[in-house]
Amino acid sequence: MKQTLIFFTITLIQLNLSFGQILKTKTYKQQFKKEFFIDKIETFDKSGNLLTETECFDMECLKKDVETHIYNEMNQLIEDSIYTTKYGYHQLIWRKKYTYYENGLLKTELKVNEKCQEGFDELLTYNYNNYGKVNRIQTNHACDDNQYFNFPIYFYYDSIGNLISKIAMFRDTTKVFYKNIYSYDKSGNLIENKYFFAEKDSLPLSSVRQYEYNTQNKMSLSKWIFSPSNIDSASYSYYENGHLKEKVTFPKYSDQYEYKRWVKYYYDSKGNIIEKQNFYLDKKKKQKRGLNEIIIYEYY
Repeated sequence: MKQTLIFFTITLIQLNLSFGQILKTKTYKQQFKKEFFIDKIETFDKSGNLLTETECFDMECLKKDVETHIYNEMNQLIEDSIYTTKYGYHQLIWRKKYTYYENGLLKTELKVNEKCQEGFDELLTYNYNNYGKVNRIQTNHACDDNQYFNFPIYFYYDSIGNLISKIAMFRDTTKVFYKNIYSYDKSGNLIENKYFFAEKDSLPLSSVRQYEYNTQNKMSLSKWIFSPSNIDSASYSYYENGHLKEKVTFPKYSDQYEYKRWVKYYYDSKGNIIEKQNFYLDKKKKQKRGLNEIIIYEYY
């Protein structure tokens, strides 16, 4: 997850440089009746690092969650923390610290909890293969007295580097805690992700995610299968320039109140999403207008 954040930061820097501008803030506003109210604010430093994420829970943004990210001189994320004011006072929810190997790869991810005897709630230790890909994550939970959640997760790859399986072993034994099996098409696109829990490979106790792509290798269809009768699906369409135009979802399992919902995306000249308009059909198949969100960009 944190490697993804680091990759996102590098990509963001490249995008900013290509347009000659550096992003300072992104403000997400949602429409209520005819007015827009701030839903979320993200701030960035001049290196493109995400500094803060503020999620608002009232129209004045007095009740909020604020996540803060701290980086070292190499732009490596070294600390996360989140606090809330939802209860009328400043309350720390959690804090995480990160360390790295000399080659820059993430080494440990520590969730701090002073109430635990050893001072932490969760510790993840990352190990890599010769190609720099994660091949093992060891999880440890100091607050877990019976050590139930202390287990290793193993990652396996094919000859071209595609992740083909992720397997968690129960308490470092030979018994499988859970596992994911991944399949790809000839273009390297992920087409299936099977999840199994506690060695029970039957469909009712697991789930399957399936994906299809168009001729430009952009996702055109996704399915989340819980059982033959419980399937969420979504289709995707694109503008000629490749930007996502519309996502249509049929929530068979996860939402019992909507028959269909879809989102239309609109962009500025830089390719930034500036508006998301939601629509949905209720169970009586009556079309209704849903949430409208606009995104405002400010640059240094």
